[in-house]
Amino acid sequence: MDIINSKCDHIFNKKLIINQPESGYRFSVDALLLSWFASQIKNLNNCADLGCGSGIVGLSLLQKGVTKSLTGIEIQKTLFDFSVLNSKVNNLSESCSFMNFDIRDSHVHILKEKSFELVVSNPPFWSKNMGRLSTDEQRRIARHELEGTLSDFARLAHRIMHPIKGRFCIAFPASRFNYLVDSLNRNSLYISRIIPVYPLREKGAELLLVESKCKQDPSTVFAPPLYLKDENNNDSEILKRIVAGEY
Repeated sequence: MDIINSKCDHIFNKKLIINQPESGYRFSVDALLLSWFASQIKNLNNCADLGCGSGIVGLSLLQKGVTKSLTGIEIQKTLFDFSVLNSKVNNLSESCSFMNFDIRDSHVHILKEKSFELVVSNPPFWSKNMGRLSTDEQRRIARHELEGTLSDFARLAHRIMHPIKGRFCIAFPASRFNYLVDSLNRNSLYISRIIPVYPLREKGAELLLVESKCKQDPSTVFAPPLYLKDENNNDSEILKRIVAGEY
């Protein structure tokens, strides 16, 4: 890994250090929102982070005591290297295992079936035919479904999730809700809780925080919406608390 071309960010009031590429793919607020959303139940035995990037979501959950152990899967070698580095600089490496492989290939059999109490993923948002592809390979793979579709992520999540305790938490664009539901359902996953995320009160939802389970609940919980900005276009109080790790 080329440390010279890396940048160090401190989150959770400097309680967590995240090294990531200075250029190329870098995590956004979506990752912090997903960590907060997935932290509803704490003190879990294990968590898998599919497409973990630099490790931001999984390491946040580990640092917050949501899970006792973390397994991260990342297809891009450079981002995988960053996740390993970040586990070490945060003194979390003894509770982590990161693997560098494609979630669609035979290596997935390394992961024990029906064993994870929590699976998280911040998957590529867009199909390969939507929008302009980035000229940067890291961003291109992270943002578009070039190396795995949402259905691929859901398939693996269902395979490794505990059939009763397991939860699959993701962040996904609100505009692709129908695609989201179809991708989950075709892999026998059913939405149990959802939070719409709005940039401003007067604008439509842009992001969905979604929890699904192997067993279909009688009803889906539509939690109150999350607004990122207040009426003065400043960060909302809830967003400030999430970024600070105050939850």
